[in-house]
Amino acid sequence: MCPFKTNNILPASIKRCRYCIILFCCFYTITQAQTNITFHHLTVDNGLPSGLVHCMFQDVNNFMWFGTEAGLCKFDGIKCKTYQSDANDSFSLHGNHVYAINSDGLGQVCVLTERGLNIYDGANDNFSFYAFPRVPSSSTSHVEWQIIKLNDGNILAVVGDNPYFIFDDRLKIFFAINFEDGLRYRLLDAESKGRRFCVPSPGRRGLLLWNSSANGIESNTIVFKADKKNADTVFVNGFTCLKDSTLWAATSVGLASYNIKDGANHVYTPPAQKEISFSSMVKIGNIFWLGSEKFGLWKFDIITKTFIAHYSHDATDIKSVDENGPINIFFADRQGNIWFSVFARGLDYFNEGEQKFAALLGDKEAKEKGLDNFVRALAQDSSGNVWCGTYTGSVYRFNAQRQIIAQYSGDKTGRKFASIEKILVDNKKRIWVVDDGLNFYDTAKQNFVRVFSGSTQPFAHDLFLAHDNTLYFIDNKYSIGVLTGSGNNFSYTTTNIKNVLNNLSVFFVDNNNNVYVNDVDGNIRVYKPRGNYIYSNPVMLPVHGYIKAYYQHNSTVWIATSSGVVKLAAPSFAYRLFTVKNGLPENTVYSLLPGGSSTFWLSTNRGISRFDTLAEKFTNYTTDDGLQSNEFNTNAYVLCKTGEIWFGGIHGLNVFQPASVKKDTTFPPIQITSLNVNDERYYGVNTVENNAVVSLPYAQRTVSFNFSAFEFMRPSSVSLQYHLQGFDHDWITTTNPGFARYANLPAGKYTLQVRAANSSGTWGNSIKTLQVIIATPYYQTWWFIVLICAAVIGLFYAWYYYRITQIKKMHMVRNRIARDLHDDIGSSISSISIMTGIAKDSLEKNPVRSSELIKKIGAESQQVMDSIRDIVWTINPENDMLGNMFIRMQEYTAEMLENSNIDYTFETGEHLQSIKLSMQKRRDLYLIFKEAVNNMAKYSQSTFAEIKIYRTLNKLVLCIKDNGVGFDINEVKMGNGLKNMQQRAIQLKARVDIQSEKGKGTAIRLEIPVT
Repeated sequence: MCPFKTNNILPASIKRCRYCIILFCCFYTITQAQTNITFHHLTVDNGLPSGLVHCMFQDVNNFMWFGTEAGLCKFDGIKCKTYQSDANDSFSLHGNHVYAINSDGLGQVCVLTERGLNIYDGANDNFSFYAFPRVPSSSTSHVEWQIIKLNDGNILAVVGDNPYFIFDDRLKIFFAINFEDGLRYRLLDAESKGRRFCVPSPGRRGLLLWNSSANGIESNTIVFKADKKNADTVFVNGFTCLKDSTLWAATSVGLASYNIKDGANHVYTPPAQKEISFSSMVKIGNIFWLGSEKFGLWKFDIITKTFIAHYSHDATDIKSVDENGPINIFFADRQGNIWFSVFARGLDYFNEGEQKFAALLGDKEAKEKGLDNFVRALAQDSSGNVWCGTYTGSVYRFNAQRQIIAQYSGDKTGRKFASIEKILVDNKKRIWVVDDGLNFYDTAKQNFVRVFSGSTQPFAHDLFLAHDNTLYFIDNKYSIGVLTGSGNNFSYTTTNIKNVLNNLSVFFVDNNNNVYVNDVDGNIRVYKPRGNYIYSNPVMLPVHGYIKAYYQHNSTVWIATSSGVVKLAAPSFAYRLFTVKNGLPENTVYSLLPGGSSTFWLSTNRGISRFDTLAEKFTNYTTDDGLQSNEFNTNAYVLCKTGEIWFGGIHGLNVFQPASVKKDTTFPPIQITSLNVNDERYYGVNTVENNAVVSLPYAQRTVSFNFSAFEFMRPSSVSLQYHLQGFDHDWITTTNPGFARYANLPAGKYTLQVRAANSSGTWGNSIKTLQVIIATPYYQTWWFIVLICAAVIGLFYAWYYYRITQIKKMHMVRNRIARDLHDDIGSSISSISIMTGIAKDSLEKNPVRSSELIKKIGAESQQVMDSIRDIVWTINPENDMLGNMFIRMQEYTAEMLENSNIDYTFETGEHLQSIKLSMQKRRDLYLIFKEAVNNMAKYSQSTFAEIKIYRTLNKLVLCIKDNGVGFDINEVKMGNGLKNMQQRAIQLKARVDIQSEKGKGTAIRLEIPVT
């Protein structure tokens, strides 16, 4: 804005005084910012079955349960699971109007609906149902329903205007309690020592003490009454009792207190509120949180007995209370979160400890007071005031109490500021403001003066104060100059920096006089000093990004760039780059402000971050922690002399003391929420029980797990790790909620381990486990392996035995052939040799004798040839079939019997043709047959012979009959022929039967076993 003009006749001191008065009168002040609260919302859009919530509960496994008008909801901080009544499923929820939730003595979730009591089975994700003894009145309001766990393990069910029902957990039945006076009371609270309860009197116009063991009223009615009000008009909507015997109640006329000892009664209302109806309340420490019927949420300090905060609905702020009322139900969970229902709008929940950063110039405040809260520049002057420049060219001056004490919009000539680029305070305590030019604040005249006004005004790109107090200036040509002068007389001279490229966007000098420049292409160069000059060959840092800020500590230079944070060691210029891969929320970093001996605070486009340089760990904060937005700006940061840090962004300012932002030392509870086997939900085990055991057959060895960390306020800020012990070599990091799938696991015992990291990035020691046992299949058991080994050994031995047997058989065949050759052929050849010698000697002396011998030699030679043919035929594998042997037998029969003039028949069955006999059996059979036919031809003197070969069951039968002279089997001495036949039959394991009588011929029957 334009500065106020003063009368030149007045003394300067009066002018300054008047100017200050005008400033304080005309410029409003903003009270010191208090930590805001972000209200989170859970509605039907997030999975609630209905916006009308009747009750809330947190079970032993940290799940939140919400009872609504249209079913039951189970919430893990990320997703809602709805349970509703199903007429076709007896294990579903019975009744969709859920009025009360609590747990029994075993920690099981108990749900009260209009139809009765439902007890949740976590292992099978269903319900057991127990109906009321009689149907409750349909006119009963849901606020009159409650479940209270009694010390004896039973459950007390309060059903409004109906009798109280007690559920016997052992017998699984209800029985009713009736009051002697016929009145029905709503139960509000239970004393911790036993079955003593406070209930409102008829019409909710006071409180009564009821002892369930005495089944009646124990004391007189405690009446809350407002000043100058009739007690009959005061309704009690919530109640609690403090240790100092003071009863507090949320009533229709305010927050009421009653001292049991002295009867003192008082009603508290907020300032400017003569009367206010509170519909619900909850006590957290020394604070009452009160929900009103129409005016939102109130915070009351029990110690000071004052209302200290009020939160109401703001249509322009999604972080505000969703609706001003009526707020019916409060609930405080184990994580310190406070939940409350807003009638028909669902749920709001918040955590005061979640907000770590105070906010200034918020959207609501800026809109109401006409301020620009797009902050572009910050600096602190020697008096401790913080100067703030904005996008529209406004400059605000804050005092130490964070109040705006002055506002400027231009210089003394009335020229308006352009968008503020930077504010700088030099060593001479001058305040410089860079917009599209250069301006400094004249403290004497309390206004701004334009430097280099007129046509000589260079466009100011940046202004930098070096460690030696040299004021460097980057002009509109992106060239570096030195700004000198005092008062209103300033000059701009070219520096003695040579061979430095133009087009500089950033320029700073470290304590060693190294010059860091950043050209418009994003290249970072470092020029080393040499006298008054700079080397022409700079060090090119291997980081491509625009410099936003820097900080030097000893010999280490830290640089904030658009590509991350660079740690640079002098004089070697060895560097380390930290990016999102190392935990940065975003690579564009605007600031580096020390927050301790080894800590930096960084502002980015994804929130702010605390960087522990020793542990090299980032802790990130977002709007959920109270930030004005997640986006901050270049030059919009300042470290105050008090250690306080100011960061500016697109929706205002955040102010905090680094020491007050404590590292998160708590860890969210973890649960393994479900187990899938072969990609189908597995029931029968409650996975939330630590170290639960699941035994699976080998066919079900593909398993997957869902797990969550119960961080209701900032679920995405939690990281999870899982490790399947027995399979994974190391922990695997994932987001919240987590999912892990393992396909075709080998048989064995596995343990899934899950742990969580808090918002500080520290991994907790608490580990949730689930044991999975994959059964070993029979073919992998020890006994099966032993059996297989034995079978293999047996098979090897059988093969070995078979080979040995075959070798033995081969040796036997060879021996038999050798024996046959020796016995039959060898003897015949010997006879031939002898007879040949005799015949040769007798040739001249006895020609007749020689002739006979020659005939015998011929006969013997023929016999040798036949024997050799028989041997060759026998060992030929092509003759293994009986069909081939039958042909040879027929040929031999024809040769022998036709020469002896014996008629014959030879019969065989066609089905015998394909029967195979071993070589030895075939030979023995053939030789028996040959011996029999040969004897018939020589000695039988028969005229007819009959030869048959057939099969009966498992025997091959050979029958040879003739009508010759026969013989007496008992008189005939068994010759070599018959002996050979008997011998060969034994080798065949066959039975040979020879029958003969004189004059009646001879019959031979040979039976050979076959398969």
